[in-house]
Amino acid sequence: MTAQVESAALRLLHAVHERVQAYTDRYDPSGILDPHIVVEAEELENLGQQAWPNHVPFEVAGTLFNVYWFRYTLLPLDEASERQAMDHLWDALRWYTVLIKMKGVEPDGRMHDVISFDLPDSERAIRWLDDDQGLAELLAAARKPINRFVSERARSGIAADGALAAVDALVAAAGELPSTGMPTVVQVVTWFHWCRFKVIGEDEILRLAHLRMAIDGFRVLSRLDPLLVTVQLRPLITRDPSKGYGPAWWNEHALMLLKALDFEHRPRDLDIAIELLRKTVAAVGDCSRHVLSNAFSRLGNALRMRFERTGRPEDIDDSIAAARNALATLPDGHPFLAGLLSNLAGALRTKFDHVGAMNILDESIALGRRALSVEPKGHRDASVFRMNLGTSLLVRSHYTKSLEDINEAVQWYRDAVKAAQNEYVRRLFCTSVLGGALHERYLSTAKQDDLDEAVMLGSAASRSFPANHPVRASVLVRYGNALTAQFAATGDLEYLNTSINAYHEALSATTVGDYQRVTCLSNLCWALIERYGRTSDLDDLDLSYALAEQLIDHIPAGDPQMTQALLRMASIKFECVKVNRLSITTQDVIDTLQKAMTLKSAPSEDLFQAARALGDLVSSVGKSSISTNWEVGVNAYQVAVELLPRFAWRGLDRASSQQALKVSRGMASSAAGLLLSGGCANDALEILERGRAVMWSQLLQSRADLSGLASVAPELAKRLVTTRNELDSSSLDTKDVLDSNANPNE
Repeated sequence: MTAQVESAALRLLHAVHERVQAYTDRYDPSGILDPHIVVEAEELENLGQQAWPNHVPFEVAGTLFNVYWFRYTLLPLDEASERQAMDHLWDALRWYTVLIKMKGVEPDGRMHDVISFDLPDSERAIRWLDDDQGLAELLAAARKPINRFVSERARSGIAADGALAAVDALVAAAGELPSTGMPTVVQVVTWFHWCRFKVIGEDEILRLAHLRMAIDGFRVLSRLDPLLVTVQLRPLITRDPSKGYGPAWWNEHALMLLKALDFEHRPRDLDIAIELLRKTVAAVGDCSRHVLSNAFSRLGNALRMRFERTGRPEDIDDSIAAARNALATLPDGHPFLAGLLSNLAGALRTKFDHVGAMNILDESIALGRRALSVEPKGHRDASVFRMNLGTSLLVRSHYTKSLEDINEAVQWYRDAVKAAQNEYVRRLFCTSVLGGALHERYLSTAKQDDLDEAVMLGSAASRSFPANHPVRASVLVRYGNALTAQFAATGDLEYLNTSINAYHEALSATTVGDYQRVTCLSNLCWALIERYGRTSDLDDLDLSYALAEQLIDHIPAGDPQMTQALLRMASIKFECVKVNRLSITTQDVIDTLQKAMTLKSAPSEDLFQAARALGDLVSSVGKSSISTNWEVGVNAYQVAVELLPRFAWRGLDRASSQQALKVSRGMASSAAGLLLSGGCANDALEILERGRAVMWSQLLQSRADLSGLASVAPELAKRLVTTRNELDSSSLDTKDVLDSNANPNE
């Protein structure tokens, strides 16, 4: 009989697992949303208890957890589904704790706060709730926005006046509670204040009031069960007042502030967190190795965050130094080593984005590979490690034009999605980034399958991503980018309309001061101008101009992104000139492009685009305008030509160099024509040669006469020839010109 039951359980497990796999692998939610899967899950649980009475297999527990958790996250957030969703959440948490005990690992990430809120209720409190249905309804109403916040980061519910009214009603009714029920009420009220502290706006007095009430409540709960207290506050709650504040408290208080930044951009909180972490690492003699490594790691991440939001050059250098110090405190084989290596790799990649030194990016990639080589099995950040390495490879491909790097990045992103299959929000984010990488590969290969998959993944991620999550804007932007590429490939205006909707939604998901807002505004401007070009709808033109003004106002002076923003504005102004809109003149466009090409910290591609656009504009206007702006146009073309060698740098092969130089097609002729119009024939010939012979100029620069060196140090001269020829052969296929056995005297 037991064998038959086990066989039936295994068949049912296979059937349920196939539904789960359809969602995790192909993003098909139909099997999860089918109500019959709940019946199957309950039957699987019953059969499992009969077939394996002493221990349920890990595969069964994992499958049941996935069923309930995915149903909780996929069910619509309405009154009809709310009760069922909460039941599924409870079942998911129940099976998650079973998995934790089986594997002997700590709960991680998003699940931790869900568990510490829902699971540690005492049995007597739960029995008491069953006895008093009236109070149970009040508790359920108060817990509802808290549950949504800790599991989905839904801020609107916890910040609403209705949530406060529900807690007030619960507190008012608590006067009649028997003593056995008080811990449950204290727990709900405490967690409400803690969550409210995280999402409240700039009202510092109100924020601190919620924090104090949360701390008071957690102190009461900690006497009953320490697991009732969020881990972020445990050092504060358990601190011995007679010993004062020390490194452990500074470290955890900094973490508390950094966690709150996930929901709101508060520069002051970030500055305070950095100062607390600096105090922690300065107190080396008072810190354990674990606290010190942890503090260095958090300090590095916080400094990198501030650099990304403010652009302070010293922050990224300090971030890298902190990340290296964090590594130095741990021995080889330590389980935290992979995370620290990945953090350092990310900081180096961020610095590369700022300075463009390829050796920095190569080190980032090497560290990312090392992180994966020492990663403990089942590490909770396995998806993050793969994402970081994939991103560094993708960034390198932008410069090397290496399809191998793009292909490897795509594979790492696919692995990241699989590694995050039990982490709903993280898996959706990985799915979005995978879609972005496939879009990038499409731009290099024009393979339509990649673009189709990018659109499909972007749609799946943006549709299911929590509405108030802080990175939702980036998910929507990637989806919009794939849609605009699909529009360019097919000409179907519906794709462009959908992309504009996605960009609008992304913009709505950001606030003033949010560093993601620049990308949202820029992409929305571009998409509106594209649609205006198809429909001639002046409303799109006017809106794009207004958004471009917001974009420029939003970017700090000197920020490298300013050049791209000014380019957006220049293109919009040019369209306005063509239809005599908003009293904008050609001179306004010229002035805007001049500003765009003067910001030397901007990426070379942006500076080149601005310089060429300015030269072409001056060349295309009437003679009177040319005479006024002739020198401006000539200078712009000269700047553009000087930038060309950066596109075909010596590390590229011939095909990649030629592909990179396509941006200059026709420019040398236009520049020569402008110079000839001013009577400068010699200058016209020179710029024509410089603009058309970038690769051969690089070759000639490496052909120095080595005869003098050969007579003094022949071995060194021979090594230089060999190295020179290797460099030349990587950029030009010129075997008839270059000979690896060439005589240094020739």
